[in-house]
Amino acid sequence: MTSGRGTDAAASRICLIGSATLANGDAPQELRELMVHSAVYCGFPAALDASRKLTEVLDAANG
Repeated sequence: MTSGRGTDAAASRICLIGSATLANGDAPQELRELMVHSAVYCGFPAALDASRKLTEVLDAANG
């Protein structure tokens, strides 16, 4: 993540929360929608970075 405001910690949280949410049975599409809505609150660059990290989490979960 490259937006610069504590994004390493945010990336760790995306990994943790994304994995836990999938383990609880939520659909990957719900997590992607969360990234879309987060752009309003944290800005497009940060949401884009989070979406990229989420894609890594989803790819890892799918094996």
